[in-house]
Amino acid sequence: MNQSKSRDFQKGSILSISEKMLKKNRQPLTYRELFDVAIEKGYQNKEVLEKPAVFGQRVKEDIKRRQGESIFQIVGFRQVGLKEWGLPDFDLEEYKRNIQEEARKNKKVSVIAATIEALKKTGRPMRVKEIFEYVINHDKVKFKSKTPFKTVNSNITHEINRKGKNSRFVRISRGLIDLKKRY
Repeated sequence: MNQSKSRDFQKGSILSISEKMLKKNRQPLTYRELFDVAIEKGYQNKEVLEKPAVFGQRVKEDIKRRQGESIFQIVGFRQVGLKEWGLPDFDLEEYKRNIQEEARKNKKVSVIAATIEALKKTGRPMRVKEIFEYVINHDKVKFKSKTPFKTVNSNITHEINRKGKNSRFVRISRGLIDLKKRY
């Protein structure tokens, strides 16, 4: 059983191609990179000409089938390396948590949410112009409009008119807005 684990790969198979490409590059590659290199090198195996995801599927099947005895190792999201390199294992759950956390940090906030935040922070009614200045300086609000002041005013007015009694805002006087729950 001292034979190389790669010897039972069929010549020209995705697994043998993957092994050759990884050894030649001496670094982990994504499934797409393995696929592109295989096509570039002229491998004409019908199996190779399928989608890049097939590379990942075949490698994952090999790892599962050999139960720790595979020469391959998943080292990143859609990234594979050789076990002999001694790289740390990839933790998919940790990766998903990091992606979700990053999405929460970069989440864009609506004009209405920023308006509510402004009114809560000041603790008093604000003029639409003051709300606009807060919203425009809020890092997570992006305007596509050429007239962002009108967009802020329009969003507030629309909320009040559309939701009526259930609106989160109340117009105290012309241009003066506050949170309804304070009244």
